[in-house]
Amino acid sequence: MKNIREAMGLTQKQLASRVGSSQQSIARLEKNEVSPTVETLQKTANALGCDLLITFAPKQEIEAVVTEKARKKADEIISQSVANSAMELQKPSNRIVELSKEALVDDLIDNKRTLLW
Repeated sequence: MKNIREAMGLTQKQLASRVGSSQQSIARLEKNEVSPTVETLQKTANALGCDLLITFAPKQEIEAVVTEKARKKADEIISQSVANSAMELQKPSNRIVELSKEALVDDLIDNKRTLLW
């Protein structure tokens, strides 16, 4: 916001006048010291001749998040199964356990994402 205001050659006071607020309010907005309403943001965007865009941007790639959740869930499920098998003296080999985890991760990602949460 500040960059656009300055590029247009507007002072905080001039922008405040166009928005219908105070210079102090504009200063606080520019410093992220307040949580403005969408209405205030829209008025400010209009005063700057801008469109207001509000979007959700993932912090990580969604597939990476889903894969990590699937790995944790698969580990939880397989660990329970291995523990039960060990109690019955039928514990599978580590190779079988790892293959089972990989297959379960793939299945969770491809078919059962709702079970991850």
